[in-house]
Amino acid sequence: EPIVLASGSRYRAELLASFGIRAVIDPPDVDERIFDVRLDELGPDGLSVALALLKADDVAPRHRGRFVVAADQVGVIERAPGAAVLLTKQPDVEAAVSQLMVMSGTRHHLVNGVAVVGPSGVVTTGVDVQVVADHKHNVETDPRRIGRDALAALAAAGIPAHTNRDYRLHHDKFII
Repeated sequence: EPIVLASGSRYRAELLASFGIRAVIDPPDVDERIFDVRLDELGPDGLSVALALLKADDVAPRHRGRFVVAADQVGVIERAPGAAVLLTKQPDVEAAVSQLMVMSGTRHHLVNGVAVVGPSGVVTTGVDVQVVADHKHNVETDPRRIGRDALAALAAAGIPAHTNRDYRLHHDKFII
């Protein structure tokens, strides 16, 4: 029997399929920004897990007795230990460019929270953290920022089209 993916993300569905995992897609109906104000309290790990649990809690009651998998990714730039700036999906090109200007020349963290609800209702959570460095502008020695005009030109060309549209604009990143 397929698992239930509590997500509308085609990328998550494609990832599971690439591993041969069959999944029924059931997107949760939740406000993903509800816990943003609690970033300082929860930290990036706690925020990503809280969002994954929120999604699992919404979807699991519709699929009792089945495995339900929910996840959320939180992007942050740490300005100082314990002081993070939350990176979010932006509503328009100008806002995406502004966020990219902040990200340029930095290292940021992509924190993936996962919640799995088992057939008996037992919930298991986990966290994975990836550090993304700006390859083009070495953050250790070169704090220069990519130009706003260059980012705006990419955005105007229609490059930001999917969930990770900010990365489509700023494609010189690599994961450590």
